[in-house]
Amino acid sequence: MVYIIYMAAGNSRRFGKDKLLYKAGEKKLFEYGLLTVAEIGKTREEVDIIVVTRSDEIKIAAEKIGLRAILSPESKKGASFTIKKALREIKDLKYGDFICFMVADQPFIKSESIVRLIDEAKKTTGIVRLRSKGGPGNPIIFPAELKEELLGLEGDEGGRKILLNHKCTYVDIENETELEDIDTFEDFIKNNGKFNF
Repeated sequence: MVYIIYMAAGNSRRFGKDKLLYKAGEKKLFEYGLLTVAEIGKTREEVDIIVVTRSDEIKIAAEKIGLRAILSPESKKGASFTIKKALREIKDLKYGDFICFMVADQPFIKSESIVRLIDEAKKTTGIVRLRSKGGPGNPIIFPAELKEELLGLEGDEGGRKILLNHKCTYVDIENETELEDIDTFEDFIKNNGKFNF
């Protein structure tokens, strides 16, 4: 199995309010990635999706399109709490499974790129990550064997800390816009014309 963890529980510190609920074109920011990951779930039987959020609105939206969603109020303390909440939700993680962490503030990511990442993970025993001309980015896939290391993260630590100690394979994509995060209101303004898709 490939467990895709859709991380929609951040603090939006740089934005000043919950950016995921901010209208970006025709949709709210969180909806872009949510619909992308739902599309993958419909076509890949080996994919199980878990949405982790602090927002009732996001939880309801995820469940409305058939996704499993869990509330994680402790995620306000940092990314590691979102990661741990998701991992504890997976009851039967075993050798040969993978955990893919996908962030909700990356609206331009394409399902095709995530599928390529999943297919590459099945060929390797290490970590697999997307990369473009601007450098590496999310999503990142970890083999199940790294579960305990992921559970050992603290505070606002994310999976990138674990990358320092393990081999990583990169999947290169042409369009670097796919890896852009929307962190500030200025990012919304700069990308305004790209949202209506």
